[in-house]
Amino acid sequence: MTEASEQQISSLNNSRMEFAHFSVKRNGTLTPMQRDIAAEELATARSSAQKNTLHELPNNTQGLNMQRIQASLDLFDAPQKPMRFLESSDFTAALEQSGHRSSEPSGIYIESLETTLIKRDLALEALNGIALTESLAVHEGAHSTHVKTPLRLIHSKYGIWRHPEISIHPSPRVHGMSPQDLLTPYLGNMFEEGYAELERGIFVQTHNLTEQFTHNAVNFDQIADSPLPLHYMYRIPSSSESDNTPSLTFVPGVIGATIFEILIKQNEQLLPTLRKSRHDIEGVRQTAELIDTIMPGLYAELQPADKEKMTTILVEVLKEFK
Repeated sequence: MTEASEQQISSLNNSRMEFAHFSVKRNGTLTPMQRDIAAEELATARSSAQKNTLHELPNNTQGLNMQRIQASLDLFDAPQKPMRFLESSDFTAALEQSGHRSSEPSGIYIESLETTLIKRDLALEALNGIALTESLAVHEGAHSTHVKTPLRLIHSKYGIWRHPEISIHPSPRVHGMSPQDLLTPYLGNMFEEGYAELERGIFVQTHNLTEQFTHNAVNFDQIADSPLPLHYMYRIPSSSESDNTPSLTFVPGVIGATIFEILIKQNEQLLPTLRKSRHDIEGVRQTAELIDTIMPGLYAELQPADKEKMTTILVEVLKEFK
């Protein structure tokens, strides 16, 4: 920690302001954010009402093998959050009522409500089987495995470190990113979406679902020749008027998941360490150190990587460990 950071900490501690948390920038600058008690109480009441509304919607688990979904969630070794399986219309209505948007068509983990919503997409289930929804539930469930706890931390090159004098409310799932970093479009490419898709891929392989999700697809050969594993693929309806053969698709997190797979093959301890990092600050530090042990300097590259950079990193990792 720099002397300037120490002085800033001392100054903040000596002030009489009451803070909700501190925004921690990459250069170590700490920006105190004052509490607004009335606003907090209003937000809590609104969140409670929204959560009650969501939980009143019909939970459609018909046909789903909830036991094997739960078995995968148990592997995360993290507190479980409520999960609701909604018909398409209810899913859309739930997002509108809660004021959230989903970047993925299959579901969303709403952090403020600590609830995971999974859409029952009948068209996708008809093409791939109900097991596809189960695998997507594992992906979304992986998003919910973090724990927000008031901790005393400070930013470092390896994310966030303990400090006895400053109270920050971080979310370990973002590997030390500050609240301001949450606005960046690339956040989550690796340690959020990549991790969640890694867990979905493990589910698919565990239950031998790859062929079920990928057979008879118009672009099968093209995907099979790529470095992206087939167990991350699934079929979607054809958009062609002349050929109704389904095609394979994948979510953006597949590049990060593939990188993780390669790294885990070099050191199997990375998977449990990743899972630990979702809800334990010590796990964040251990993940960074382990990744850099496998490939020096890689952790810092992975944190801010956009899609183009992720592709470049995947090529580099493939060359290193081919």
